[in-house]
Amino acid sequence: MQERLLQALEKYEKFCGKAEIRVIATARTERISDFEGEPTYWDKLQWEKYPQLWNRFTRYELAKPEDNAIIELFNETIPNTNISAKVEDYPALASRNDRTFRNVVENLRSLKNNQQPLSLKTYQHTLKDTWEERYKKAVRKYPANRYIYDAVDLLRKFDIELQQFTVQATARMLAGGNFWQQLQYWRQIRIATNLLIHSERISEPHDGQIEAKRKQVEAGEYILRLSRLLLKLAERYPTQMQESLISFGNKVSRLGRYKEALASFDKAINISPESSLIWFLKGNELFYLGKFQQAIFSYDKAIEFKPSSHESWYNRGIALDNLVREEEAIASYDKAIEFKPDKHEAWNNRGYTLSNLGRFEEAITSYDKAIEFKPNDHVVWYNRGNTLSVLGNFKAAITSYDKAIEFKPDFYQAWNNRGLRLSNLNRFEEAIASYDQAIESKSNLHEVWYNRGNTLCNLGRKKEALASYNKAIEFNPDLYQAWYEKARCYALQGNIEQAVYNLQQAINLNPEECGERVKTDSNFDSIRNDKRFQVLLQS
Repeated sequence: MQERLLQALEKYEKFCGKAEIRVIATARTERISDFEGEPTYWDKLQWEKYPQLWNRFTRYELAKPEDNAIIELFNETIPNTNISAKVEDYPALASRNDRTFRNVVENLRSLKNNQQPLSLKTYQHTLKDTWEERYKKAVRKYPANRYIYDAVDLLRKFDIELQQFTVQATARMLAGGNFWQQLQYWRQIRIATNLLIHSERISEPHDGQIEAKRKQVEAGEYILRLSRLLLKLAERYPTQMQESLISFGNKVSRLGRYKEALASFDKAINISPESSLIWFLKGNELFYLGKFQQAIFSYDKAIEFKPSSHESWYNRGIALDNLVREEEAIASYDKAIEFKPDKHEAWNNRGYTLSNLGRFEEAITSYDKAIEFKPNDHVVWYNRGNTLSVLGNFKAAITSYDKAIEFKPDFYQAWNNRGLRLSNLNRFEEAIASYDQAIESKSNLHEVWYNRGNTLCNLGRKKEALASYNKAIEFNPDLYQAWYEKARCYALQGNIEQAVYNLQQAINLNPEECGERVKTDSNFDSIRNDKRFQVLLQS
């Protein structure tokens, strides 16, 4: 949640400008848990874990209401209700209150709904444990209430609007049972839902109200059943269900349930076929499913209803890239940039596609534009370094890799490619240090171990090179290049037996390339006349 809040804040600042944005947030900071074994509200805030978000805020501790403020609230509110009360009790009641207005409001609401008087006997001094007692009382009165609470819990997990018909239908789904049980629950759930909506305001639950049942619903278990239920409800209540379908689709998409998300968006499109947003969301699901041609059709529909949708043009470009329709992809990225010139992702993808087409200078220009709008994007710097490498500009490539690493120190791909370019410049010791950094970030990279072995071999450090090749083979036994290089090292050391053995492994894995290469490789000249080597060549 904190990460999404930070992303949202950054988006607002980017689109509106920091000077135009003011964010005021309130949060509960209790350091004692409502329920044993559960995190406190302060723990949930995770103040120390997300300094990038919370350091943007100035923190104020809000003063707790004084007794006079609570008495004033009683004076202003109670005359407008049917609650009987004695004014002379107000000071005692205020002093008993847990210093939150929320507790006052919930007490008055409960007293009004239950037609009870306000007195020292009926007033709860704190909300702690209050919700749990209310839940137990509700379940005692109607056992089916537990399904209603669970339904609200489940629907909230998918941001589905808590309407009476959605809550009731979900509660019946959760209740299950045979035909007669379902019939019994149907009547009880209908009555209990009406009661909970009016007496407990369950369609607008407060903090801790639903959690009072203690056991949360495992959302993942109900995705398929809930998906089918929502589609049925949408047939009966199309207008009321449209936003819920979109919310559900977005939620399950993040969980990797793309088929259910797609079904939800399809139903939403039936309700509102000219919605650019829904066509865009459908395109995303088709993309995730690898149906790129169908995704492009959906993005085209989104663009038809909103031609300036830079997101649709951008995602369309990615889908075209996946179909290797690169010229069309570049045209799509150009349209995204036309409507949003600072869309650095489009500039980056455009550069990558241009590079694939061999238009390297244009690609560099595109990467430079991406960097202009987002200087700390490590991926752009990395892609720029790769393109400069193809152009043979190794020094400039190393500079780009350095920038990528500056913004992402554990970027092992950049460390590896940096090592390769340093080797191209015969800066072997620096190259080895770069490979070591890549391995520190991710130790099982066979390609890095292999490259490291080659560089050590160039320095004449054969034993260390062999150790690196062995690590490469450990992580990728089919890496014929490492077997071949090991054979070369052993041949240069005069170890015929190991040279022949490793060469045999390389040839077994790639007979055409290794079999031809060994015939003219001067590194094997010292053992070429050995019978064992001759037998290998002949075989």
